[in-house]
Parts: sequence; C-alpha cells; structure tokens
Amino acid sequence: MNRLIHSVLAASLVLVFSACPAMAKQFTVFGEPLVLGAYAAQTLQVGLTGDHYDTERGVQQALTSLFAEADYRPRHDLTLYLSGLFAVDWIYELKDEDFTWTQKDFWKSRDALFVDDKDWQLLKEAHITWTPGRFYFRIGKQVVSWGEMDFFRIMDQINPLDQRRGFSDVEFESTIIPIWLVRTEFWPQINLSWMEQLGFQFVFNPNAEWISDQNPTTGNERGGIWSAAYLYDNPAYNPDIPLLSIGTPKMYVGELWETIEKPERWNEDGFEYGVRMSVMTHGNMLTLNGFYGRENSYVEVLKGFVVDPVLTELLGEPVPGFGTASDGTSIFYPVYEGYHPRQKYVGLTWTSDLPFLRSSLLGGVTPLLRMEVKYQFDKVFKDKDEIFFYKSDFLDTGIGIDWKTKIYALNPRAYFTIMPQFFFNRILDYPSDFELWDLPDENYYTATLVVSTSYMNGKLIPQVAWANDINRRANLILPSLSYSYSREWNFKLEAGIMMGKEENTGFWLFRNKDYIAVKAKYSWG
Repeated sequence: MNRLIHSVLAASLVLVFSACPAMAKQFTVFGEPLVLGAYAAQTLQVGLTGDHYDTERGVQQALTSLFAEADYRPRHDLTLYLSGLFAVDWIYELKDEDFTWTQKDFWKSRDALFVDDKDWQLLKEAHITWTPGRFYFRIGKQVVSWGEMDFFRIMDQINPLDQRRGFSDVEFESTIIPIWLVRTEFWPQINLSWMEQLGFQFVFNPNAEWISDQNPTTGNERGGIWSAAYLYDNPAYNPDIPLLSIGTPKMYVGELWETIEKPERWNEDGFEYGVRMSVMTHGNMLTLNGFYGRENSYVEVLKGFVVDPVLTELLGEPVPGFGTASDGTSIFYPVYEGYHPRQKYVGLTWTSDLPFLRSSLLGGVTPLLRMEVKYQFDKVFKDKDEIFFYKSDFLDTGIGIDWKTKIYALNPRAYFTIMPQFFFNRILDYPSDFELWDLPDENYYTATLVVSTSYMNGKLIPQVAWANDINRRANLILPSLSYSYSREWNFKLEAGIMMGKEENTGFWLFRNKDYIAVKAKYSWG
C-alpha cells in the first residue's frame, strides 16, 4: 500500500479540532480540580458507486464511538490524565443476514472491525506529567507530535496510526495510537536579544507494547469495505488451452497470508530514541529533530501463493489456489514475509509569520509559513516485483501557507482560511536497472489544499479538502459541512471522492468507494 494513502487518511484532523471543540466539567477532589469530559458519536456512511465486489451499496458503515477522559491535578505541578475509547460498527449486525454482504465476504472481517476490544484500543492515553520549574516529565501512554504539516506525516513518526475504517473515521482519539513513552523536556532561561526561547526534548520508547500501523489491507474478508481493490491480469488464464487455463482473465487480491517479524516486548531491539531542540528567534520557531527506532509500518516481500491442494498433487508442483468473487472474478491469496526496518532520520521544522505578504485588500491577516524537512538514512523499499528489499537514503519535505482572507461576495462577516501545501520526496539512490514497488519515479510530488470558512457566528463551517497525487494523476476530494447546534450537539455531513489514472496505485485502489457520511456527536461537559 503506498505511502500517500497511509498519510492522507489523517488529513481531516485539523478540521475536527476546529469543528468539534472539547468540552469538560470540573469538580473538586481533595481540594484539587478534577476535569471530566466525554462524547458519543454516531456515523452512518453510504456508498455512492453502486454495486461492486469491493464495496457495498447503501449503508456500509454504522460506527458508534464513546470517548471519556479525566484530568486530575493533585498539585500545581503534577497532572494525572486518563482517556478511553470504545468503538463498534453496527453494520456487522445490521447486515448479518444480508445476501450481498455475506456473498462478498465482508462478514469475515467482523473479528477485526466489529468491536474495538483490544487493550490498546480501549485505553487511549494514561500518563503522569510533572513540571518542576523549567523541567517537564511525562511518563505513560501518550502522543508525541513533532510535525507541522496537516495532510501528511513527515516528522511525526513516533506514534502509529489506526486507519482501518477509512476517511470518515478521522478523529484524534481514534486515528493516532498512543504508546508507552518516557518524555522529558528542559527549557532554560534565556536572556538573549536574538533568542526568545530554547528547549530540549528527549523521548524514549521502552517497547512495552509493540503496535504497528493499522493500515488498509487487501481482501474483503480482512479489510472490510475499505479493502484495497487491486486487479491484476491472471497469468494462469489461457483461453487458447482451456484444459490448462485456471480462473478468469482478471483476478482480485484476497486476504494476505503474512508472517511479520516484530520486536518482543521490553526487548532492546524495539527501543526507540528521539531528541528535539526548539528555538524561538524573532518570531520564528525552528526545531531540529533526530530519531532512531523502527518503522511503524512493515515492509514485506512475496514468498508465494496459497496453493490448490488437488491441482498441486495432480500436477506435482505448486499451483495457486483461486477463490471466486461475487461478480465471478477469480481471487488469489499471496503469501508474504516482512519486518519493521530500522528508522534513522534527522530533520527540521520551521514556522514563521510572513508579514510582507499581509495585505489590507485581503483582510489584513499575516500568513503563516510551515515547513518540514526530513532526511532518512537507509530507508527500506522493495522492488516492483516484490522479490527483494532495497535500501536508499530518502528526502521527505513539505511546505505550506495558512492564509486568512476576506471574500466579501461569499462571506462578508468571516474570513476564509486557505491552506495550500506542497510535498516533495526524493529517493537519493534510485536504482537504474529496476523499479521500486509503487514508486516508479525517484522524485515524487503531491499538492494539497484546504479551504474553509464559517457562517452563523461560527456555528456553520463549510470546508473542502483536496489532495493531488501529481505523479500518478490521482485525486482525493473531501467536502464537508459542520453545524454546531449547541455546546453539546454537533452534526457533520461529508463526502469522499477518489479517482486515479494508473491501475493498482494510489487512489485508484479506492475507485469504487466514493461515499457520503453523516455524523452526530454529543459532548458532555
């Protein structure tokens, strides 16, 4: 699965923060403040592309999310925080006896996607924070964010992502997976005219529980409605020799049979270390970052196929076993082996106002520049045929501008927020005699744009998010409309449109998964 899809599934996080402000109630326990908050959300997602094997017509997701958090401060410099999330997709009950649902094998993904009942899914954050003077210590299950960009994670490589349920399930509490970390910071007092602030941060992951990225995968029986729909030519199909021909001209990829090597708990092989220096100078925030650990996503190579025992015995050599999709197309089941490679990188982020771009004609607001640059050593790729691994240094960059401007003809009272971003990646030592899997070019370009405004004193927020995969000529469009009925109730209507020109890459894999979704959210506090 390509890097673009993995990253863009977190694209709407910034929109969630603006549309759904946190709410909480404060109590007093032993004379100190205890803050409690919670929300309940219900999402209904409807497919828009009709009847295809890799999607479901009509309602295809009915996700209920229950979130609760507690923040207690027994002392002014000590904070205890705990949060939990329970999620259940009722579509597995609603369609339990639906013929098309069972015929397409969606019911087989029930164990993975019906109820989130694993410990790391139920317990989100659980940490203790101590802030003596200019020091900061946080120990426990937490999120460490290093990035500045919205659509793609460049520097944010510490926490894994949970992206199993697609674009309509994008909440901070469900997308970013907190892990057990030790985080320390020191902010010395600075008395320099050219430096307003200086900070040092150290992060250590003791590998108390190894959690991989939860990425979209192949096969309806495993990935559910968000399974990636690869479609290949069938090398075993031969219309000229019917007796030796197996399957149909095209074939889907079913559930992967994977053997993935991962670090054992508490084993130093899974230890991770991160350092970060932050400098504020003349209104510019600059950070220098270094990380040594492992990739949250594994890489794997093809080892073979699940074989047909009858034909294998008959012919005396391994013969791939094929299933049959509801539309009659053959399905084959690959066997993979993989591991989590070392991840070593250095990088910087830069955030700065751009006063020279401020214009009274455009509303008089100073634009904000954001930039990230990461240089990763010995990043592991695989060749196009998925036979072997290949290492190369990798440059990953992104730059964006947050611009607030007035468009009086469309909204005379509120600003439009316009956030264009451009991403550039380069494989420093691209091979000359073969192509890499899903990366046929040594230079890779992506552009994104988010435009939003507000009406009715901020209660109604229309927004459009767009991502353009320039190399593959693929696009993702996410229009939405949020309405805050009250402090407690928020409603959101959104759609997802995916398209691509190149088969078996990027958004083309989700060509049949256009949807519209409605979400109702009640916040208690």
